Amino acid sequence: MVEENTLDKNKLCLTRRSGGLPFYLQSILTDEPIKQRGQQRTYVAKLMDTLLNIIQNDPDTIQIDGQILENSRKITYLSTLVNIVDIDKIHAYNTVRSFYRNQRFSNDVYPYIERGLHLSITGFTSSIWMIRNSATLLLSTIVQRIFGPSKTKDGEDNLSKKNSMTSREFFNKYPSLFHLFYQQLQQTTSTRSSIESLSSSCLFAILLILRRLYPSPLDGIDCSLTLDKLLPFVIKCEESPLLRIREHSSKALLALIHQQINQLMKQSKDNIR
Repeated sequence: MVEENTLDKNKLCLTRRSGGLPFYLQSILTDEPIKQRGQQRTYVAKLMDTLLNIIQNDPDTIQIDGQILENSRKITYLSTLVNIVDIDKIHAYNTVRSFYRNQRFSNDVYPYIERGLHLSITGFTSSIWMIRNSATLLLSTIVQRIFGPSKTKDGEDNLSKKNSMTSREFFNKYPSLFHLFYQQLQQTTSTRSSIESLSSSCLFAILLILRRLYPSPLDGIDCSLTLDKLLPFVIKCEESPLLRIREHSSKALLALIHQQINQLMKQSKDNIR
């Protein structure tokens, strides 16, 4: 593995996705032998654990010339004047994202999709713009890894059924995300001020995923992780002052009640007959 003292952090440009560091690590770990087909590479697993621990445990602060800054505006201004150090968290975001994107490591990163998605959503609430930006890119990569690339020309505006899955399948694969969605939605929609706060930024990420889910006919039979519990909070998201959140909440709401609408239409047709 790469020793820390051999890397000059000042040369790892943040705006260039940490320079060549992600590709440097990929080129090393690609040659790791796999004992059995479909088995994880040992050192890739260790690297993913290390990087995700850095993202989870490192504080959202940036140190400039020995001074710790937490104000996003100060950081944006001063970063153009002086060298930034202690930015391991941002480099960890960029490196992890590159491994999620690389098809050669698809089997290796699969066990870390749930945790990576969890950390990308919580990264939206950071007070530091660079961390929020990295979390946004990581979220986009993992969403594409889960649901696949867009099958329509309209992209996000008109999702194909192939880019969706049932809520039952999704939450069975990633059960901790249901509790994260419920907690964040409940917290950020509890009051008017909370909807307008910085913490409401994670609503965009959650709604982006919810609009790709649709109810399953088997919901509630042997699993309590159903979309009905999230529906009241999605409706409250319509009160957000942010246009994009209102747009995505409307699309998520349409996806959540799509099955009920079809049932009502079928009943109305039967009554007419």
